[in-house]
Amino acid sequence: MKGALRTIGWATLRITAYVAPIAGLLALGIWWLGNPPDLPVSWSREVRAEATSQELRTELWKAEHWPRWFFYLERVERVNEAGDVLPFQLVPGALLRLSMDPKKGFSRKSELRARVLEFDPGQGLTLRLEFDSSGKLTGLFDVLTWKLALVTDTSGRITLRGSETARTRARRSRVYCRLAPQVLLNQIYPVDLLGLARMTKVSEPPPVRLGF
Repeated sequence: MKGALRTIGWATLRITAYVAPIAGLLALGIWWLGNPPDLPVSWSREVRAEATSQELRTELWKAEHWPRWFFYLERVERVNEAGDVLPFQLVPGALLRLSMDPKKGFSRKSELRARVLEFDPGQGLTLRLEFDSSGKLTGLFDVLTWKLALVTDTSGRITLRGSETARTRARRSRVYCRLAPQVLLNQIYPVDLLGLARMTKVSEPPPVRLGF
């Protein structure tokens, strides 16, 4: 019995001798990846639209349609700086309040506020995130901009081009964006490009979306 215990003990020591340096190197690598400076990152994706130009214009113009193609969106409102609701109108400089509900209980609900930087019903929309009540997105990024472009080719077919630019602001985002920036940015891009392209109800998002 004692011999067996001694053998197990020596085996454990050997394993520890191999594992400890590897774990130390991994920890050192993660620490190094999370160090400043912060870095700019970008992401883009294209989807051929089945919807017509008029259908897409309607989706962008009408606030009640936004939850059909904006992940987790419960409603969108145009507000002033004090938070008072204004008539919904997409113009450069407009401030939008996005009420988010990931369907995981009341405590998971959050509010985003985004500034309209560009809008053309025939060309697309650009938003810059300015507030996140959950702190998840603003805790990761100092600047975060979402763009949806409608690109029409010579045959009249439309391609939806989603793009995103950001700048890291925390150790966690620096680590993610040095290892797998496209994965992280895909997770936090809010527009359901496939759902909008097919004019269907918003499709089920990935199981884990870091933004909401």
